[in-house]
Amino acid sequence: DWSSDVCSYDLDESQITSMIEDMLEEIAIENNVDIDIDVFLGGNEFLKHLNSYSTYDIAFLDIEMKDLDGISTAKRIRDFDKNMIIIYVTSHENYMKETFEVRAFRFLTKPVTKEELETYFKEAYKEISNRDAYFRFKNNREECKVLARDILYFKSHLRTVYIVTEEKIYKFSKTLNLVEKIVHENLKIPFFRIHQSYLVNYNHIEKLSYDFITLDNGTKLPISENRRKQIGIAYCKVGECVDANE
Repeated sequence: DWSSDVCSYDLDESQITSMIEDMLEEIAIENNVDIDIDVFLGGNEFLKHLNSYSTYDIAFLDIEMKDLDGISTAKRIRDFDKNMIIIYVTSHENYMKETFEVRAFRFLTKPVTKEELETYFKEAYKEISNRDAYFRFKNNREECKVLARDILYFKSHLRTVYIVTEEKIYKFSKTLNLVEKIVHENLKIPFFRIHQSYLVNYNHIEKLSYDFITLDNGTKLPISENRRKQIGIAYCKVGECVDANE
C-alpha cells in the first residue's frame, strides 16, 4: 500500500469539487492505495493550513480561484515545498509559461473524466514512488550514489562530469551524452539537456527565460540557441501542455 495526502480545491463550482473528491476515493480503492483528502475553498485557506499544520504529496488546483489564483498559490507553495505534485484542473489551456515556473505536473481540462483522473493519479503515484531513486557512478574505483531528486544539474567539461547538488559537487569521468542516456533510461525524474554542457533537473527549474533558466537556488544556466525549441517541446511533454506557443 502507498499512503498519500491529496488536496482538492474549490474548482469553480462546489459540485465539481465533490465530483473529483468522489472519483479520487473510488480510484484509490480500486488501486489499493490509501489516501487522505482535504478540501479547501481557496488558495489563502490552503496556504494557511500548510504553514501551520502539514504538507501534501499532491495538490489539485484550478487556475482561477476566488481569493488567490492557482498560479500565485503554486508560487507560494514552491517557496517552501519543492516536491509537491501540482495538477491543474482548469478550463484554461494557455498558461504554459506561468505553470512552467511552478513545475506543474499535469493538466486536466474540464469536464474531468474518471479515466483521465485515474491516468494522472497513477502517474503521480509512480513519480512519488520513484523519488528515492539514485544516480550511481564510479569515482576513483569507488562506487558512489546520489539521490536523483537532490541533483540540480550535471555539468561537463573536458570529459569530466560534475554532479551539482545544493550541498556538494561530485565529479567522475564520462561524457554528458552517456550520462543523459543513463538518466533517461533509469531515472523517472525528467532532466532537460539545455546546453551541450548542462543537463538540468526539471524539478529544480524555477523560471524559463529566452536564453537561460533559473534554478530554485537562484543559479542561472544558459540555454543554447539550437535547443530552445526542444526545451519548449520537452516541457509540454512533461507537463501535458496544449499550446506551446503561448
